[in-house]
Amino acid sequence: MKNKFGLLVIDMQERFRPVISKEMILQLNNTMRQCREKQIPVIFTQHGHKNLETDGGVLNEWWNGDLSIVGDASWQLLPELELDKSYDCVIDQKRRYDAFHGTALEDMLHQKNVRDKLFHHKR
Repeated sequence: MKNKFGLLVIDMQERFRPVISKEMILQLNNTMRQCREKQIPVIFTQHGHKNLETDGGVLNEWWNGDLSIVGDASWQLLPELELDKSYDCVIDQKRRYDAFHGTALEDMLHQKNVRDKLFHHKR
């Protein structure tokens, strides 16, 4: 079993557009193309809540209720991202800062034999 890298693209959503530069998106799209050419998995996380009272937790308090709701405009991934739906994976049930908490991310990484992670985050 060969060790693999994986590119994790964390929360590149409309909610965070004010802190994401055009240059960052261009660089990320380039990195994603290079990863796909080398058969490196590209995995996106998408942070959102179904009901702030039941799954918002302390984040709801910290953000004064200004959180993305699953399906609303702020929850959407940035359309400028070159997402390849036939290749990339999206973890869209992320409810906490920790992308592993309550998501299928760890299982997905094991399934794809990803042991080393490259991260791309909005900050």
